Amino acid sequence: MPQTLSRALRIRLIHSEHLAACLEDAHWVTGLDAAFLAPDGSLICAYPRKPEPNICTLIRGRPGSFSGCATCHRMNGRQGIVSQVPPDCPAYLKSLEHELRVDDQAVGRFVLWPIRDAGIGPERAREAWTRLAREGASISWSEWKSAWDKTIAFSDKQLAATRRWLVLAVKELMRELDADPRLSGSDKALPGLVHRVCIIVRERHSEPLRLSGIARSCGVTAEHMSRMFHQATGLRFRDYLREVRMNESCRLLLDDQLRIAEIAEQVGHSSISRFNKAFKEYMGMTPGEWRRRSRRRVSGIQRDGSEY
Repeated sequence: MPQTLSRALRIRLIHSEHLAACLEDAHWVTGLDAAFLAPDGSLICAYPRKPEPNICTLIRGRPGSFSGCATCHRMNGRQGIVSQVPPDCPAYLKSLEHELRVDDQAVGRFVLWPIRDAGIGPERAREAWTRLAREGASISWSEWKSAWDKTIAFSDKQLAATRRWLVLAVKELMRELDADPRLSGSDKALPGLVHRVCIIVRERHSEPLRLSGIARSCGVTAEHMSRMFHQATGLRFRDYLREVRMNESCRLLLDDQLRIAEIAEQVGHSSISRFNKAFKEYMGMTPGEWRRRSRRRVSGIQRDGSEY
């Protein structure tokens, strides 16, 4: 996946006022804390900017408290990509998440939290507190009960309805961003022409693509398209084409049944020598070396039972 383009899309989104307004709306509609995270889990924007203390901050802020909650890791920036299935939250809490994608590019993730399951009663609340106390967390029962009672409880139906609302809110956010007359072409998420070019590159990256040919098929000059593409993404067309091809190469190299010569052809290289040279310039190693390292990494994960 072209991560450089994803970053360009995210920059144009967060530089607008619409993202902050969307998070603020989410907070006031649901009563939950709202945040927008980058694909690697780092915090980009949140509302409220300084959240009120809640049960999550209570757990995280005490010595010996449970530290395995994936959302807590992400919001604190202590952990980058949470690639394992996280252990159960000690307070039986949930977060509601929705990934934002533009033209199949992961731009970021909206997160609403903390949510308490309305079906969990006082007995489970005390069970959760007892579990933490046994692990050494210095939280009194009165503190825990107070924080628990203040946490918003959703039934399954409420959770599903909130998820649907969040999807619609994000769609409206993107429409507002694209329609804002105050934004120049370089500030919109991606202009229609650039959308089209990105789709062509991803669908036809195995062909000998030229900017002039794509521009002609779109009814514009190569100079105009080159300028538009760079303004919208911060990339030159050839750099984006190379990134798409290299990401696809890495994906294909994970399949041991495919010969490197076949992969070279599938990503638009007329010879294996050119492919090897391009891959090494981009990845710092040959395709064969990258495949061997990936194989060893996968073997290590399988032995350890962990993705870290």
